[in-house]
Amino acid sequence: MKFLLTAAPSALAVILSGCGGTPKTTVAPTPGPTEVPETPVPPTPAPEAPVVPATSVKMAWDNHFTQFGASNDVKIMEDYDDLSVVAVYNDACPLVADKQLVATYTGKAEIQGMFQALFTTLGNDAVLVVPPFTGGDENPICEPAALTDVTILESSNVFLVWSATNKGITHATDTFTWKAGYKVKYQTIVVTEAGATCSPAVDPVAPADTVITTSWNNHFGAFGAKDVTQILVDYTAESIIRIWDNTGSVYSKHTGLAEIETMFTALFKAITDADAGGTDSVKAPLVSVTPQYNSVFLVWESLSHPKATDTFIFNDAGKIIRQNIVVTSKVGTVAMV
Repeated sequence: MKFLLTAAPSALAVILSGCGGTPKTTVAPTPGPTEVPETPVPPTPAPEAPVVPATSVKMAWDNHFTQFGASNDVKIMEDYDDLSVVAVYNDACPLVADKQLVATYTGKAEIQGMFQALFTTLGNDAVLVVPPFTGGDENPICEPAALTDVTILESSNVFLVWSATNKGITHATDTFTWKAGYKVKYQTIVVTEAGATCSPAVDPVAPADTVITTSWNNHFGAFGAKDVTQILVDYTAESIIRIWDNTGSVYSKHTGLAEIETMFTALFKAITDADAGGTDSVKAPLVSVTPQYNSVFLVWESLSHPKATDTFIFNDAGKIIRQNIVVTSKVGTVAMV
């Protein structure tokens, strides 16, 4: 990604002007020995500063965001290793029955290729918009937020919302989770890019039978049944749900069981009211359960929320400790606050 910058000129033209007046007659000096001009030696370019290995999640994220803005597909790879995974979903693509349209990139070579393609799309004049969040949070959100905090927690993540509409990317959101060495463990990206080539349709992959899979099955069932009591079983007092609504550019944060209960109560009412007694309109074109990354990547839609995506981060006990949601709600829908 490149920020729109105004480049300084590479050189300044200097114009020297003399004063007018009556010219004086002067005697030309006796020519001396002919001097051979020295061949100018071009200056040696300063070596590019190496990337300092990250010593915190925030340091790794700062490198990522800087290199993203500079379209540097080499230095950005300092944040990945050969086990890192990036999953990309373009919600502008038409659905295919019983298939999932998600592109998955595993390892440094594939991920670097993904960034090279993205940077080519963005070019040198992309206007990057990172909309502000409210309520004291900043976009992007980085946990842990301190540069000196060396811990890598189960909740360590980055949540970013951006767009580059002059390049056809009207909406985009990323969630990053991190692992030892301050490398990206799993990254989910959802874009709305109507002009892009859609990913090949693939069959859903059945996840391994783990405590995270069991918790997810409870969550998905409770969501379908709109059962707030059942869905709260998957959360803790330390859980945080963050929501960005593209409609109106509204951000909200829900911490702990009481706030999460209020949020789901409002969401389920909005879905039910939009259905107006008709057939349940909720569909889930992408459900990617990856317990090996403590994560679920979900794309869903309803009459109340024509576009929605969630990235769930689970702890090892199978509880949802972070959930980042980006929706495009129907105008007039009650916000999930």
